[in-house]
Amino acid sequence: MEMESLRCVQDILQRSNGILCPYLEPGPIARHLQSEGLLSLNDISDIQSNHRKDRQVQKLLDILCYKPESAYLEFMKALEKQDEDLFLRIRAVEEFKSYIPSKLSLSFKTVFHIEKTKNLSLLKVYST
Repeated sequence: MEMESLRCVQDILQRSNGILCPYLEPGPIARHLQSEGLLSLNDISDIQSNHRKDRQVQKLLDILCYKPESAYLEFMKALEKQDEDLFLRIRAVEEFKSYIPSKLSLSFKTVFHIEKTKNLSLLKVYST
């Protein structure tokens, strides 16, 4: 994977941590990624060795940071099928990242809010 692409995926996953950890069910997505040959048995074992769901999600995200970009793309496909709302929130992080300079860091308390209408998703960003 190209170094810039790897940094971008890592950045998106790190920024998405707070969105995903409380809500994502890591088991089905990890199994899907394994079936696609993107996670190894050792990766699955590392994820499952954590007893708390939020730590399993964190471990999955950590592992994805060092996988090829195709693993991230497949993760997003699986996420869209499992939880469309979480998928849209991560897409908002991706879109927001493309609009800000790389040297600008988001506040820890940056809040993303997506308003869905019939044909439009509106991203509102609040930072304290």
